Amino acid sequence: MVSFQVTSDQTVEALITVQRPDPSVRAVCTLVAQAVTYDTVGQLPVELAPGTAELEQHRVVVRTFKRATTVTVQSCRKAP
Repeated sequence: MVSFQVTSDQTVEALITVQRPDPSVRAVCTLVAQAVTYDTVGQLPVELAPGTAELEQHRVVVRTFKRATTVTVQSCRKAP
């Protein structure tokens, strides 16, 4: 996670950097947004297409059902 910004009660914009040793392999990273009470208020699987760069930045919008206070990358793995 590079940065995030709460843009409304229903959205959070996040900038993530992903490093893949083999950029030709598809990947999925899951982002989780949490409220001040630590409840999960949004979740987004981000599918990363095969590429050529080992290090990539992606800007994504996570939709939430309640105002979030933080966003984290829960996991990144090879896509099935």
